Amino acid sequence: MISSEMYLKCIKKDSFVVPRMVQLIENGWGTKKSIPQLILAGASCDDIFVIVLFSTFVRMAQGGSASASDFVEIPVSIVCGIALGILAGYLLSTFFETAYARAHCVRNSMKVILVLGVSFLLMSVET
Repeated sequence: MISSEMYLKCIKKDSFVVPRMVQLIENGWGTKKSIPQLILAGASCDDIFVIVLFSTFVRMAQGGSASASDFVEIPVSIVCGIALGILAGYLLSTFFETAYARAHCVRNSMKVILVLGVSFLLMSVET
């Protein structure tokens, strides 16, 4: 079973990776082949898997039993999350582009509020 200490170690590595990759991007190292960006994307994907696995194992520990359906839910949850995230991003992007094309400027603060609202809505749908 994954412990909370292992979970925190997996998440904590980003506090080292992200600043270093941003520094490499700012200095122009590896930007021709987008190496720092790939490392950042890989670190983010790793975090998604760790969070999903941790929440699944916590749910199984609270229930006291593990079944095959619990393990089937892991990839289904990841794929559904990716699909819904892409759909929500596309719809928000279309909304912002349409508003900009019609000269209805949406302030950046309002965009942040809308994006956070949609992300919280998706989180509540998932749980």
